[in-house]
Amino acid sequence: METVRRSAVGAFVLGGAVSAAVLSWYAAGLNYPLIAFEHPVQLLPSAVFFVLGGLPAFLLVRNRVLTPAVVAVLTIGVWIWSEANPGPGDPLIGLVFVTAPTGLALMLVSSWVELWVRRHQIG
Repeated sequence: METVRRSAVGAFVLGGAVSAAVLSWYAAGLNYPLIAFEHPVQLLPSAVFFVLGGLPAFLLVRNRVLTPAVVAVLTIGVWIWSEANPGPGDPLIGLVFVTAPTGLALMLVSSWVELWVRRHQIG
């Protein structure tokens, strides 16, 4: 049990670090100033990027559920699509305050549903 817990935490850290690095690099290419220590709130997108990659990795290793990873890919895809077709607002702000929290909630709900279906499977 302890090994599974350590593996899940390691997956969270590794998935989060990779996600934060790749998405921060993408955002920097779009001229978003993500690392600005005079404005610490600008570090919030990097934290969101970390959790967007870490939570699905954690749930995949801990509970062996795949749907959170699909939700994470769709959430990031919505942000990339909104950057390509910007509307009246800032797509990164929309990701940080609307799309990512909704995606994280959907990840947790979808993993719960996947586990419930697996437990109650007929046959």
